[in-house]
Amino acid sequence: MSLYVRQFFGGFMKPCWTAIVVGVALGCSGCVDQPAKKGELPTKVESPKPSRPVDQVLDRMLAAYRDAKSYRDEAVLLIKIKSPMGDNMGDFDAKLEFQRPNLLRMDFQPPVWMDTDLSPRLIVGDGKKVYAKSAPYENQFVAVDTPQQNLADKLAESKLLGALLTDEIVGGNFVLRLLASAQLPAGLDREKAKLLEKEKIEGDECNRVQFDTEKGKLVLWIDAKNSVVRRIEFPTTKLLEEMKPKGLTAIEASVDMNKAELNAAIPAERFTWTKDKADVQVGEWIEPPSGADVVSKLVGEPVPEFQFITPSGEKRASKTLSGKVTVIDFWATWCVWCLKGMPAVEEVRKKYAENPKVQFLALSQDDQEVTNEQIVETLKRVKADPPWARLTGETPDDLNAKFQFEGIPALVVLGADGRVQYVHVGFDPKIAENLPPVIDGLLAGKDPSVLAKEVHERKMSDYRRRLEAARVDAAKER
Repeated sequence: MSLYVRQFFGGFMKPCWTAIVVGVALGCSGCVDQPAKKGELPTKVESPKPSRPVDQVLDRMLAAYRDAKSYRDEAVLLIKIKSPMGDNMGDFDAKLEFQRPNLLRMDFQPPVWMDTDLSPRLIVGDGKKVYAKSAPYENQFVAVDTPQQNLADKLAESKLLGALLTDEIVGGNFVLRLLASAQLPAGLDREKAKLLEKEKIEGDECNRVQFDTEKGKLVLWIDAKNSVVRRIEFPTTKLLEEMKPKGLTAIEASVDMNKAELNAAIPAERFTWTKDKADVQVGEWIEPPSGADVVSKLVGEPVPEFQFITPSGEKRASKTLSGKVTVIDFWATWCVWCLKGMPAVEEVRKKYAENPKVQFLALSQDDQEVTNEQIVETLKRVKADPPWARLTGETPDDLNAKFQFEGIPALVVLGADGRVQYVHVGFDPKIAENLPPVIDGLLAGKDPSVLAKEVHERKMSDYRRRLEAARVDAAKER
C-alpha cells in the first residue's frame, strides 16, 4: 500500500467513507420497519405486483431474511480509486452475527495502515444491553438498552452507537436492516428496479438487481439458490463528481458478504460481552491523546533538507527557515482533515503575526496539475491566509519519509536554530490550545525534548482525570 493511499484513506477517506455509507447507501436510516412484538419475526412484506421477475427475486430475498432465525457473514468492503498519482485499492473487514430476537455481534477491522478515525470497532448485544468498544478510546466502552423493536434504526439513531454503525460496518448494517425489518431501505424504489444478467461469485450463480438512485446505480448480487445477498455495489457517480476537483478520476465501492449463512449455528458466547479489568463504562466517548503526540525521534535534530517554491516563483531550501521559530503546516487541497484544521492554525498564526521571531509556512504537497490559483481559492474557502509554498524537487512520499510521517496533515515546529522541536501527525481538534505553549516555550528557551514531554504529559493528565470522573459516575449509577 503506497503512502499516497494511506494519506488518501487516512486523511481524506473518512469523509469519503461517510459519503459512501450515508449518502451512497441511500439513507438507510430511512428504512421503515414493521413493528414486531418481542420474539416475533418481522411482518411479511409483499410487493404490490409480484409478477415481474425482479419482484420475485426481491420477495424471495426478503422472505429468506424475514424467516431466518440467525445469520452470520465475514464481509469485505473494497474501494478502488483512480487518480493522477496512480490506481490504488483499500479493503476493510467486517463481521456480522445475529440471532433472533435481538442478539448481535458486529466487528469492524480496517487495514493496519488506517488512520485512527477508522480503527477496530466491536459491538455486542446480549439481548438486554448493546455494548461497544472502539480502539481509539482505550479502556472505554459504552452500553445502551437493547431496542425491542426496529433494532437497526434504533441503534443507528443512538448518540453513542450511530456513528459506529453508519460510518463503518456498512455491509453488516444493510443486512441487519433486512433481518430486522424484512424491507428494503426507503431510498431503493423497487418499482424502478431492473434485473440484470446473472453472474457468478466463486462459482455460485447470482441474480443481480439494479436500482437507479440520485447517487448513481446500486446493484445487489443475490444468490440464486438461497436468496442471500452476496455483494452490494454502491453508487459512486455523485461522489466522483464531488471528488474530481481533488484529483480522483474514478471510484468503485462494493462489499462482499463472504461466508454469508442464514440459520447458522452460532455459539452463545459470541453474544457475551467481556470487558477487561481496566475498562471503564462511559456516558460519552472521551478523546485520548493521539499516538501522534509521542515525542518524534526528529526532535532536537536539524530539519531534514527539502526545497520549496513560493507563489512568486522563488526557490528556497529548508535551511533558510532558521533564525525564527517556524511552524510548518504540511497539507494538500485534497486532504479534508488538513483543511478542517487550518482555521485553528490560522487563529494561532494571527496571535503571533506581530512577533518578528515567529513565522508560519503552509507547505502544499499538491501535484503540478493543481494550479496556484486553486491553492489560493482553497485557502480562501477555509478562511486561512498563511504564507504558503509548494514542495519542489522531490515527491510527497519522499518528503514524508524524511519526516517519518505516515500521512498528512502534519505540523512541525522548528526552533530558531533550525532544529525540529515539535511534531504532530494527524488532525488535532485542540491545536489552537496545544500549539501556543510550544511556541511560547521555544521563545523562552526551553529544551525541546522537555517541552514535548510536557505537552504530552499535560494531555495525558487531562485524559486520566476525565476517565476517572467517568469511572466515578458509572459507579454512582450502579
